[in-house]
Amino acid sequence: MENCYKVLGISENVSQDEIKNAYRKMALKYHPDKNGGSKLSEEKFKEIKDAYDTLNKLFLKNPSYSEQKTKEESSEESLINLGKGYSFFEGHADREIPLSRIKGYNILSTNRIMKNILERGDFYSDWLNHYFNTIDAAAYNMNGDVKIILDSNHIKNITPKSKLRFDAMVLDDGEFENLTGKNILYLSKEKKDKIHGKAYTQESIKDSEVWNFLARDNRLLLNYVDKSFSEIKKFYERENGMEIYFSIPKFKNDNFDKIKLLCISPVSLRSQIQHGNIAGNCKFVGFNGKKLENRFN
Repeated sequence: MENCYKVLGISENVSQDEIKNAYRKMALKYHPDKNGGSKLSEEKFKEIKDAYDTLNKLFLKNPSYSEQKTKEESSEESLINLGKGYSFFEGHADREIPLSRIKGYNILSTNRIMKNILERGDFYSDWLNHYFNTIDAAAYNMNGDVKIILDSNHIKNITPKSKLRFDAMVLDDGEFENLTGKNILYLSKEKKDKIHGKAYTQESIKDSEVWNFLARDNRLLLNYVDKSFSEIKKFYERENGMEIYFSIPKFKNDNFDKIKLLCISPVSLRSQIQHGNIAGNCKFVGFNGKKLENRFN
């Protein structure tokens, strides 16, 4: 336990808020996007996250560690406060998504997360400072083509019995070709490769086909881009950002038709193994209010 406090650069008698603030400060400093994606920064960022997650669980399980939560609150709430009606939870998608449906929570789409980053007022910083996995997804075939899927039924209906491999959901023969409709955006391998990892300027991103498709509303995207770039310039001291990263097979036997989650932050959109995985640790936001636009059936 001593090492966790040391990693975050704090003493053992700090409050939850101080732990949270220390984590944000360290995460911003060592975030791979701010350090050119260096291996050392990725390892340090993971170490910081693991330390924070360990202390987070400690506070949730032991109310005596917290000065601000009662026993009931500590078992129900996360250190990330997203506002009334919203629930933040982590875990493997094949377990957490079925559980969220049982509890009446609907996993948010990219569109809804964009709106909340802009609209949540007092909870703005908690929406802004995290990656969130979405109910939107990216499907890949063995030729390297991609289909962006809004409100993916494959992801909505995932269970512990779903066929998973290399942190992705395996598609059967012909499934990729059968993914059609208004909620699908097809990108050839050539088009995907051109935009993979591309850093946009504040003006050029407003014409991005992928970002406009996921936002579903050009006006929303314009406002989101303005807010995101204000943060990119302030914290990362960059004039470009909001890159899109696709999943790139790293092994010969990783080349199969598959679906991976889309993960959004104000800095980028990812469908890589470390952020868009299914069997690894995912961050979700669920909403149990009546006004959610994209509800489960």
